[in-house]
Amino acid sequence: MNKRRLLPRFVGVMTAAALCAACALPVLAAPQADPDKAVIDNADILSKDTETYVTNISTALQDTCGAQIGVYTVDTIGNYTMEGYTYELANDWGLGDADKDNGIVLLLAPGEDNYHAMCGAGLETQFTVQMLQTILNEDMEPNWVNKDYDTGTRQTVYAMAQKLCTIYGLTINLDDVAAGNFNSVSGGSYQSAPPDRGGVSFTGILVLVAVLAVVVVLLASPRRRYGG
Repeated sequence: MNKRRLLPRFVGVMTAAALCAACALPVLAAPQADPDKAVIDNADILSKDTETYVTNISTALQDTCGAQIGVYTVDTIGNYTMEGYTYELANDWGLGDADKDNGIVLLLAPGEDNYHAMCGAGLETQFTVQMLQTILNEDMEPNWVNKDYDTGTRQTVYAMAQKLCTIYGLTINLDDVAAGNFNSVSGGSYQSAPPDRGGVSFTGILVLVAVLAVVVVLLASPRRRYGG
């Protein structure tokens, strides 16, 4: 799903030297995210306005359908692959509803000249890899080439949010929401379903009481004896 640029490939001694250098690279610590933030700009490439923009849209989505969009930047990912780093990041961040698994992570790594995005498993059939890749190609790539990370991030998050609105049937004026006006949000207030704790339901208790009452009545009733 990530977009990689073609680089010259060397053979012979150059290849061996590159492999040795790669083995010598330190393995960076796994990504760590703050669940209370929608934007974590470790690479310091995003403006405060962009952080607010993403946070407002993510908050509106969370309040209406439980989904969230998170943007995480880091200069380099060390020996990780972009897919592996994003996967660990998504698990650590825990975006979206826990039961629906409908969070989306956008990873930007300018030091790698690379980016990647990943949806939670709950969105896989409706927000496919191909759909996500199309958004990255159209909204991130042209701005990434120009190192306009702010515009690329805003346009990409906006397009992702539009798709989520379609999936969940929401009516949200994303431009208003991004600007901090949440009055245009409609589609109902979202509440996560209560967890199933594996106990006996209230209905089950009523049925059990009724059965016990019948048994008590039968046992208390006089019985006729037959035979001589």
